[in-house]
Amino acid sequence: MIKFLILFSIFFQFYNRFVYTQTTPGAKHSALSYSDVANESDIFSLFNNPSNSALIKKRQVGFFYSPFPYGIKELATGHFVYNEPLPFGNLAIGAMIYGFELYSENRFVFGYSAELSDHFTFGISTFYHHVKIKGYGNGGTYNINMGGRIKLHSKLLLGFSIHNPFRFIKNKIELPLYFNMGISFEPMHNTSIYFAFMKELNFPFSYRVGVEYPLIDFVYLRVGVQNNPNSYSGGFGIQYSFFQLNYSIQSHIDLGFTHQADLILTLN
Repeated sequence: MIKFLILFSIFFQFYNRFVYTQTTPGAKHSALSYSDVANESDIFSLFNNPSNSALIKKRQVGFFYSPFPYGIKELATGHFVYNEPLPFGNLAIGAMIYGFELYSENRFVFGYSAELSDHFTFGISTFYHHVKIKGYGNGGTYNINMGGRIKLHSKLLLGFSIHNPFRFIKNKIELPLYFNMGISFEPMHNTSIYFAFMKELNFPFSYRVGVEYPLIDFVYLRVGVQNNPNSYSGGFGIQYSFFQLNYSIQSHIDLGFTHQADLILTLN
């Protein structure tokens, strides 16, 4: 209850300045402490670095769920994504639901990504973000995310993304401007090491490191660490036949532990 009151008071205090909740879905992504900017090769990259969606060659649908972040069920978050590969690139749609009857946010996303060459992929997503606070009304705003991925070497990738570059405020809602950049290195087959940083406007840099290791043919182990805020994470992924199942757990220096899971299905 104390955690809930603290978090809700934070949301209420900053409502007239900006809104920013759980908009980085994907249990693989969180297990690696969001370090896989350069090689987040699953369907939830639509929300994070949309250029990585270009690497998906088959029709897929994904579901992500965080049931009670840091023990607070009122802050449960869910995401849905559908990706359709086409001859001219990939089209994707997604949605986010977050919160409870007193405070809630929803996001609806449309994205496009393509391999522009053997060494470069590009992606862009546009979205509508809606906020509702009981007793204080509701409103929404639009913005975009953009990203790219460059193949520097067969085992070395560079990725970057920029989020909410349009600095306009609509209905008292201002989304934070931030930039991600990272590299992915594969020192041995199917084992990847990730380094990344995130810079949000008016906040210090946040540095992230992650490692992904194949335990057996279709099971992957993942660990990650980041600062600002200080956090540790870990998890696993199962990729077998037409489905992928991912799970992650994260620690927060003040709020404790939280966990999330996602399911990705290949439809053709």
